[in-house]
Amino acid sequence: MEKILILNGSPRGLKGNTQILVNHFMEGYKSVRDHVQVKQVALTQMDIKPCTGCFGCWTKSPGACVLKDDMEVLFKDYIDADLVVWATPLYHYGMTSIMKKFVERTLPLSDPKIEKIGDKYTHPERFDLNQKHVLISNCGFPEMQNFNVITKSFERITGGPITSVLCVMGEILSQKPLRSRFNWYLDAVKNAGSEVATIKEISEETGEILGKCLLPVEEFVDMANISWDIKDDHANDPRGVEAVNGKKGFQFLKLMNYSFNPSAANDLEVVLEMEFTDTQEVCQFHIRDNTSRLIEGSDGVYTTKIITTYETWLDISEGRLDGAEAMLQGLYKVKGDLGFMMKLSQLYGEGVEEVHAPLENKKILGLARSKWMGITFIPWSLSWMFFGNNPLLGVWLPMLIMVGILLIKGREKAVTYFEQTSALYFMVVGIMTLLGVAIPSSQATLLNFFVLACIWGFSVVSGNALTSDYSLYDQEEDLRGNVIFDKTNDHLTLLWSGLFVMQGVFFYNLEAMNLNRFSPLLYVLLLAAGKFTQWYSRWYPEKIMRG
Repeated sequence: MEKILILNGSPRGLKGNTQILVNHFMEGYKSVRDHVQVKQVALTQMDIKPCTGCFGCWTKSPGACVLKDDMEVLFKDYIDADLVVWATPLYHYGMTSIMKKFVERTLPLSDPKIEKIGDKYTHPERFDLNQKHVLISNCGFPEMQNFNVITKSFERITGGPITSVLCVMGEILSQKPLRSRFNWYLDAVKNAGSEVATIKEISEETGEILGKCLLPVEEFVDMANISWDIKDDHANDPRGVEAVNGKKGFQFLKLMNYSFNPSAANDLEVVLEMEFTDTQEVCQFHIRDNTSRLIEGSDGVYTTKIITTYETWLDISEGRLDGAEAMLQGLYKVKGDLGFMMKLSQLYGEGVEEVHAPLENKKILGLARSKWMGITFIPWSLSWMFFGNNPLLGVWLPMLIMVGILLIKGREKAVTYFEQTSALYFMVVGIMTLLGVAIPSSQATLLNFFVLACIWGFSVVSGNALTSDYSLYDQEEDLRGNVIFDKTNDHLTLLWSGLFVMQGVFFYNLEAMNLNRFSPLLYVLLLAAGKFTQWYSRWYPEKIMRG
């Protein structure tokens, strides 16, 4: 099995911009080669002492360093690796000091004698290494020439030309609102990984893409300078906290405006107003003719208005805080057109809200997936009416219908929890009938309601409310994981679970008092609950958004 050692020399460890490049490169590499053993090391978390220049690895213990730390294991991993990925941001035109410590501690790889090998004098290798090396690096400047020193260094360290993924403007890789602007570059990094896995080098075409700037240079410089204004410690600014706070929200929104995606605008003519309550700023995005223009201040006219704090919006935009969760906690509220709010993630890239994939295959046999819950209730209705009196209609027919539903939806890989548990229940009841277990009519109906209540209630406890499997397909996007969508369905599923318990108790009491003629009223209650469900599924999310 191929062994891959990834050495990350970033002070940010596995959370830095360099790691974003590593992740995409390895995604492409592993898409071609399934059977690989990958060890990823954040060198900043390792205990690696600096080389003391004692040459003990040449004299006292040839081939092994005399220092005792994590390098003992890493040195062996390095020797055993078939591919070594050197990942380091560019610091002062070279590798980081963290990476440099590791490199210096590989001195035991060499023999102390000096020999002329080819056209240069060097130390011969002590071990018979036949490794492939890849350098992954990024820098904050827009010119590729900044990597000249580090590539020369690694060519000498690895003993020859090195395959490289070198990204200029790398500091913006972690800016999620801008991700849609340079996804083409990350796709090229994936291609580079797959090419190294197949042809052992990066093609000329992919190399040309990797050498391009992520954004136009002037735009990048402006954004980079704005971002440093935002990150600055304003408390020590000679202009005073109030003066700086009065602008930092606007400065950040300029970054957001740079992430605007014209292809998602679809000729919209809207005004998005942002009010930051902590910095006392109000700004507007005017979206028209597939462009976005940011202005300070407000004329009081807007399509949608978001009211929050600058810090909250910053955390949401940079992915530290889930937008739906923040809304649920009351950290921001929305006025005006709530529908437009749902489009922000497409208009301004990733980070403002989680980007959800569009839902496909919304119909099965021409029937909307959201309607299949009603189909699943048909066997239950038959069982309520005939379970205790007619096993054919109350047990076997419901079971056959449920098996049919499983077969139909199984071909689409669309079977839900409700359908699975319903089929299981009717199979169990069918076995009981075969064994001669007789259940009186009133008790059979009560059992049905009780089991149905348990099925619905347990789905909430297990973390996937049953109604979400169906209401999901009333949405344009896949909202699984959206806390507001999940919370709404938790409420509705628990409501119906309680309703089934109430129906069972009422039905049992009607039977006991010989008032069966009133039992159809229970179905009226179901219709009322259905109408309430439709209303609540709209009202509750709107209530959360409006605060």
